Order: sequence, then C-alpha cells, then structure tokens
Amino acid sequence: TFGNGSSSNAQNPAAVTYTTAGSYTVTLIASNAGGASAPVTKTITVTSTVPTPSAAHISSLSPHEASVGTKVTITGTGFAAAGVVKFGTVVASVSSWTDTSIVVLVPSGITGEHVDVTVTPAGGSASNGVEFSVKSNEGDDGHHGDDGHHGDDGHHGDDNHHGWWDSFISWFS
Repeated sequence: TFGNGSSSNAQNPAAVTYTTAGSYTVTLIASNAGGASAPVTKTITVTSTVPTPSAAHISSLSPHEASVGTKVTITGTGFAAAGVVKFGTVVASVSSWTDTSIVVLVPSGITGEHVDVTVTPAGGSASNGVEFSVKSNEGDDGHHGDDGHHGDDGHHGDDNHHGWWDSFISWFS
C-alpha cells in the first residue's frame, strides 16, 4: 500500500502520485515462490507537489462560425478548473465551465476572419487550438426577410400580406 489510498500487486508498480503534501505510511510486502512473505513499512514525507500539466483538449466548437456576441459551446476533455478561453489573443467571456464543456460569447476586438480558440484551465497550460471563423456584423441586422425569420415568410406582394391570395382569387374571377 502506498499510504494515499492506492495499492498494487504488480512486481514493478507504476509511479505513484501524491496530490497533497504530508506524511504517508508505505508498506512493501515481498513474497517468494514458496509463499513466504515479509512486510517492510516506512513513512515518507511529501513536501510539495508537482503541478499537473494541462491535459485540456478541444474536440469541437459549436457553431464553428459566428458573429461577435454569439454563444459558442466548446466541447472536449480535461478543462478542469475555470480558467481562460481565447479567440486568437482576445479573452472571451465565459457563461459556464465544466470539465468537458465550456460556453463563451464570441468577443469583440478579434482581428482577422479566422482565429484559433484555446482553453487554458487554472494552473494548466493552453489546449490545442481549433479554428473558428468570425462572421462580420457589418450591414447585417440579424434579420433575413421582412419579419426577422429565416426563410420564406409566405409574404409575396403588397404590405397587406395577402398579395398571393389576391392573385389567386383574380385568376378565378
């Protein structure tokens, strides 16, 4: 046993990590082919821990193209404790953060049409970069069509919104 809640029966166990400084009691039990064994117990002292490097990895962005102010969901692994999300060199405002999903707003001030999005968890290092395309807001009020809905709104003709009906009725008259 390693004194940190873990143990191994392997002849050459994997490296053991201690996440908190302190004293630990470690027991080694040596056994031979005849079944005889002898335990040896030692106390070790861990004075500091080595920071775990970031294992943050972005697998996808949704959407992968949007304009400033749009919510973007970053999906991946190892995001750990809340840190910083960057679009290129610009820090984004974070709405929510879990180990596998982060929601941010596309920040203003991005230069260029394509930037890499990175995640840097608190105490970690930057993740892989995933390309994001910034859509321009110039001349776009976000509405497509006369009523703000995307696609065909069924209105063809005059402002009374029944031009097609008038044409249909006049055909039968």
